[in-house]
Amino acid sequence: LLAEQLHHGSSKVRRAVIGAIRRADRQDLAPELIDRVVTDSDPVVRAEALEALRTLGAREAVPAALVALGDGDERVRAAATTLLGALGGSELASVIQPRSTDKDPLVRAAAARALGLVPAATADREFSRLLRDPDSGVRAAAAAGAADAGWKGAAPLLLELLTDQHEPVRIAAARGLGQLGDSAAVPALIQAYR
Repeated sequence: LLAEQLHHGSSKVRRAVIGAIRRADRQDLAPELIDRVVTDSDPVVRAEALEALRTLGAREAVPAALVALGDGDERVRAAATTLLGALGGSELASVIQPRSTDKDPLVRAAAARALGLVPAATADREFSRLLRDPDSGVRAAAAAGAADAGWKGAAPLLLELLTDQHEPVRIAAARGLGQLGDSAAVPALIQAYR
């Protein structure tokens, strides 16, 4: 029944079905979700199908996500980037890195988080740029991604972000410093707390 409803004429119904598939952990429906990524006319449906596939751990969705990186909608590109970071390996780092310069901040933020999940020898260059991005969401995602990657070189930049004007950035920077375990950051963290 769920698979049939993925072809319903209403995108609201298709989106609700995708949510139900994700919540029910219906990994057996991954091929149908991949079909939605490739063929659905609604970009929100395509993005939500990618998010569901990531949640389900459907590595067979990687080829569809690679194609979706070229989608005209930023939500689809961001979801594809997120899936590749979560389910891909180091072989996908070179595909994720160019997304860090996407014109849309949603995609750059997804790339920052994804780069934190896949081993990338040159990700420090991307993190350095993303931690200085004009968009606060990208800076916060880069703080988390750099910490997830274990990039110790991020500490000075994260210390700078403790005084960012946007609270989510400050929180992400503090968490990132804590995750990196740099004891030299303790005085700055105490000062930021005050």
